Amino acid sequence: MKSWITRLFRRRVSDEEAAAIHQRQLAQHGLLVVCSKLCIGPSRLPVRHATREESKNVADSGWIVASGTESESYANDPRNYAMVPLHMMVETDPTLKILYEQPVGTELTRKHANEPWRWIVGNKVVDQDGHVFAEL
Repeated sequence: MKSWITRLFRRRVSDEEAAAIHQRQLAQHGLLVVCSKLCIGPSRLPVRHATREESKNVADSGWIVASGTESESYANDPRNYAMVPLHMMVETDPTLKILYEQPVGTELTRKHANEPWRWIVGNKVVDQDGHVFAEL
């Protein structure tokens, strides 16, 4: 994760400097999510898929969110994603508030923005009560 910091400062930064930068970023923006650019802006699509990985730094929430309509080639290109403050995503879509409560390893999905979130566990999609909704 230091690579963007290195490019920004045009020199290598120490781990301590990188940690200080991430602390300032957290203080300024709050926790960040990696967000598909299809879910950003005035013509944005709703977030219909979210996966939480281990955080890479103190400002990283670990969440990767997408519309679920991204093609494989789109999804594999890091230029198609942006770091966005989680609180701004929640302001835009209050149903994303659930992201604050879920642990690392969680994968959430829904077919439509007006449907409740469901969890992907193994090869099954389950609701909040653990009832199997679908098999993948």
